[in-house]
Amino acid sequence: MDGIVTQAEERRHAREFEEIWSVAFAATDGDFQESLRLVQKRYEARGYVGAERDQADLTLYHILPATRTILVKALGRVLATVTFVPESPLGLPAEEIFAAELAPLRVEGRHLAELSALAVEDQIRIEDRPNLTRWLFHAVETLVRGQGRIDDLVITVNPRHEAFYIRRLGFERLAGPRPHPKVQGADAVLMRLRADVDRSHLRWWEVAKEESRGLMFDLLGNDPGWNWDDFRLRRWGDALRISVDRVTEAGCHYVRGLFPTFDWPEECGRTVTA
Repeated sequence: MDGIVTQAEERRHAREFEEIWSVAFAATDGDFQESLRLVQKRYEARGYVGAERDQADLTLYHILPATRTILVKALGRVLATVTFVPESPLGLPAEEIFAAELAPLRVEGRHLAELSALAVEDQIRIEDRPNLTRWLFHAVETLVRGQGRIDDLVITVNPRHEAFYIRRLGFERLAGPRPHPKVQGADAVLMRLRADVDRSHLRWWEVAKEESRGLMFDLLGNDPGWNWDDFRLRRWGDALRISVDRVTEAGCHYVRGLFPTFDWPEECGRTVTA
């Protein structure tokens, strides 16, 4: 009957939707390369980085046991990415300029994680762009629930994006603006989202939640787990770049323990290249 969508039709539409779109963790070298190329492309377009190479550096935070890089794909192409970095002896990327603001949260006993290297492709249909961001953050929400106790998510963003994070996602400003050396001195603000915040009043957040539920259903079940080892890191370092800039001595010791046979520089503070 006209105007009535049957359950069979709903299932067919859902299958067609999920054949096009997928949300997954980066697992292969190709996944990480596509993620880093998108980060480089978007940061370059904003003037945050130079145009001398085709992808951002792999960082030590990418290769830690609890870190997960999340990808939104359409027909296998990466269109959005963010890297979820829980605390470790390496600290968090935001501590490069906001260490003093994060320290009191730890004194309170709060467990932190950071969202880093977020990028969304702009050369797609305008109506699809909000969905990409929603799906990224729904995936983060799923991951936080699966990882156990995380009290606060933090992220550094350009001040011009601050209103979006407050209005659409429920973040609050913690500190800044402050010049950030990683983005050519552009201003950055530190934002915080309490993991237990009630976002039911954020209509944008709730829109399409049911649609994305199918994309999230198997996310944790398909987690490849920690898949970096000395051999893979050496293979990556032979061809590409691994940034070890501004890492503390304790952080270096921790990473060397994870990858004991990798040829790390004697001092952290430069980039490992072929």
